[in-house]
Amino acid sequence: MFKKNMLRKVCMGFLMTVCFVLSCGKPYQARVLNNRGSGYYKKGEYGKAIENYTRAVRLNPKRSKTFYNRGRVYYEKGEYDRAIEDFTSIITLNPKDANAYNCRGLAYMGKSEFGWAIENFTKAIGLNPKFTEAYNNRGIAYREQGNIDASIEQFNTAIKFNPKFAKAFYNRGKSYYHKGWFNKAVEDYTSVITLNQGDADAYCERGIVYYEKGELDHAIDDYNKAIEINLKSANAYYNRGNAYTAKGDLDQAVVDYNKAIELNPKFVEVYINRGLIYAKNGDINKAITFYTKAIELNSQCPDAYYNRGIAYEEKDDLTQAIADYSKAIELNTGFAIAMANLGSIYEQKENTSKAIYWYEQALKYKGNLKSKQIALVQKWLKGLQ
Repeated sequence: MFKKNMLRKVCMGFLMTVCFVLSCGKPYQARVLNNRGSGYYKKGEYGKAIENYTRAVRLNPKRSKTFYNRGRVYYEKGEYDRAIEDFTSIITLNPKDANAYNCRGLAYMGKSEFGWAIENFTKAIGLNPKFTEAYNNRGIAYREQGNIDASIEQFNTAIKFNPKFAKAFYNRGKSYYHKGWFNKAVEDYTSVITLNQGDADAYCERGIVYYEKGELDHAIDDYNKAIEINLKSANAYYNRGNAYTAKGDLDQAVVDYNKAIELNPKFVEVYINRGLIYAKNGDINKAITFYTKAIELNSQCPDAYYNRGIAYEEKDDLTQAIADYSKAIELNTGFAIAMANLGSIYEQKENTSKAIYWYEQALKYKGNLKSKQIALVQKWLKGLQ
């Protein structure tokens, strides 16, 4: 009898253990798979990370953390729709998760759907009124919409809640730059550098502001510092090349542009600027080669077509020049200088009606022309009327 009772207790204990393992097996396995996915994520193996997160979600579809982790990977891969789905799943599980709204807003920003992004950042702030990241992100979205004043307000609020929030200073500096408030922009980038002396981007951005102010030596000093911090910063080499070009040191500019291309072979603006240097040196064919390369990399770049149009005009290939100016205007409907150039070509071809049309179009967008250019177009137009 004693042995039977002992056997019964052992069996019951075994059954309870089995039942316990079975009942908690899926959640446990899901955590293991989630952790394994995070390990792959840290190693940059995004495909394997997603595979493990997906298996974890199937085993435990109510664990927000796994959706967040997979959504983050999709976001970094540029698969924004899938990221949005995962962050939406988190919100479905917990409608008060402010971070999920913030992350979904970032994914909408990745798609350039700034209205939806702002809506999500606003929801995040409603749930957490001191959510500095959401204020910062909403500021970026407003700036992308062209609402610079609203963006500055968002960055101001983020800084009020966290006076050491370097990203908010950085982004406010960008907004100040867009408004032409260069001194304020310099102050903000300097604040970023004070908070983080290893921020190469802050040095680079401050250099750009100095460049716009005409303080080329200060600009070069900042680009030098950015390169010292990050030897692989194609942007720093590109911008330093621009500064050397402005100083007339074209040889050093070419060295920097070549380095930028070496670091980033798809850097469209560098090819355009290399073309400009060749054009300035009289090598028009080489210039066209670089403009064409820029167009191959980005067929939607109006500046590349515009500059190639100038080069073809220099070669007296007016048909190709017209085609390139026309494409530039198609891509940038306010490209007034391209319109003026078209008018000039048609005047050369003695097509008065088309010349007048394009001069008038250029003057409709005279806000995009310098005062001397406006006066010149008005003079040409008057000569035809």
